[in-house]
Amino acid sequence: MLSALDKQNEDVIALTAHWKSRTELEVCYFQEYQLLSSFCCLKGQHGGSLISCRESLKSTVRKDYEILSIAHIIQISAML
Repeated sequence: MLSALDKQNEDVIALTAHWKSRTELEVCYFQEYQLLSSFCCLKGQHGGSLISCRESLKSTVRKDYEILSIAHIIQISAML
């Protein structure tokens, strides 16, 4: 998957239903990308969202949107 991203030269990766816990996300990463915003459900539950962008890009995490997340209803990851 990483080689496919390199070929596409994508600046931002947004995933839904990643199924990872917060601890798992801390060790799961894309080379040359930084994890900016994420929401995780409890361990063993499906769902979640995340946004990663190239380390070279300047961006701002929108915590004011993230706090609106409700597990299995709406899962928000946001950045500018």
